[in-house]
Amino acid sequence: MLANQIMGVLIGCLASVGAYHMIRRMIVGGASLRTRRTPALEEERLVRIEQALDSVTLEMERVSEAQRFTTRLLMERLPERQAEQLPPRAPSRLPGTITPH
Repeated sequence: MLANQIMGVLIGCLASVGAYHMIRRMIVGGASLRTRRTPALEEERLVRIEQALDSVTLEMERVSEAQRFTTRLLMERLPERQAEQLPPRAPSRLPGTITPH
């Protein structure tokens, strides 16, 4: 009985050590595959990323310019709308009623 327990512990230890080495080989092997990229490919990738970032910033600047222009137009029209003095609106519901959500 004691021999069976010792044998089980030994087999468990060997299995865990084997699994550790196999996982370590996969991780180290994957890392070595990643480092095999040539610097030219990395440089090309970085250039593409920089170009994409530049185009995004240019488009965001255009959007902000359009927003400023629209805001300016609306502010110029504001005194006209205030002069109209719309009549007060009637309440859309009776006081004390509950609206469903």
